[in-house]
Amino acid sequence: MKKYTTESQNIEFKSEWRDEYLKLLTKDKKITRAAILLFGKEPQAFYISAKTRVGRFKDSNILDTVISEGNLFNQVEKATEAIKKHLSVRFEIKELARRDIWDYPLDAIREALINAVIHKDYSSAAEIQVKIYDDRIWFWNPGNLPEQLKVEDLKKDILLILRIRL
Repeated sequence: MKKYTTESQNIEFKSEWRDEYLKLLTKDKKITRAAILLFGKEPQAFYISAKTRVGRFKDSNILDTVISEGNLFNQVEKATEAIKKHLSVRFEIKELARRDIWDYPLDAIREALINAVIHKDYSSAAEIQVKIYDDRIWFWNPGNLPEQLKVEDLKKDILLILRIRL
């Protein structure tokens, strides 16, 4: 059993499990794009557009911009913090407990950001963009729907299950 470490924790698992289920290496033992993007220290050395740009806008003027780089886990964390910096939060105090109430639910922000990161076309030269306006947040990534799925399908009240190999 080999011990693999990340900055935050130690993980122990069998190399067969790593090779069979995580598929971080190709059959000829070359590192995969996913491994570089997820666990690399500087994935931008291999994929220069693998970054997230968060901007705060007032009309068409840019007030602030943050470029989130590093592996995808770090990118999501940095971009989330950059977004939170531009959101209003109010507090509700009941008895001795304080509750933060954000303009937008943080779970929804994180979900939209993770979707943008996961579904990005990493062969594209474009970066993920998040634009924060006074009345909305706009998430964009260079990526398309799978060929089997059309925009009209997303508006239907049926569940579509697609088996897409990533």
